[in-house]
Amino acid sequence: MIAWHRSDDHMAHIVALMLVTLGPMSETSTVLASPSLWQLPNACLFFLAFALLMLVGLLFPTGRFVPRWTGFTLVFLAVAIPFTFFPNAPFSLSPRALLLYYLLSLGETVLLAAVQLYRYRRVSSPIQRQQTKWPCVKEDAL
Repeated sequence: MIAWHRSDDHMAHIVALMLVTLGPMSETSTVLASPSLWQLPNACLFFLAFALLMLVGLLFPTGRFVPRWTGFTLVFLAVAIPFTFFPNAPFSLSPRALLLYYLLSLGETVLLAAVQLYRYRRVSSPIQRQQTKWPCVKEDAL
């Protein structure tokens, strides 16, 4: 529905693809526990969903990196590749590597929140502020 109503907006396509890839994540999480041929497609789905979630966090609502240096944070995806596609490799199981991965994940999450806060307070127009508030609606308001 999002991509159909906003066919000219690339941000709508990114958000729609992110929502489609996040949907099956809870159902496919059991694939990791058993050895099967579905592990590689599942890892690809997980990596795509993770990358799209990062992109939406960095680009929402305008589709531009604000501030511009935030585009360089996509380098974190390169760090996530070994942990996503080779979870049982010796370098992925070492305590230092896991700690580094979790600290980078936490840092990326904090950065995404800070970017959205900066964008909301300093850069966004009133319409963009309303768009930013929309995903954060409290249950009380519903």
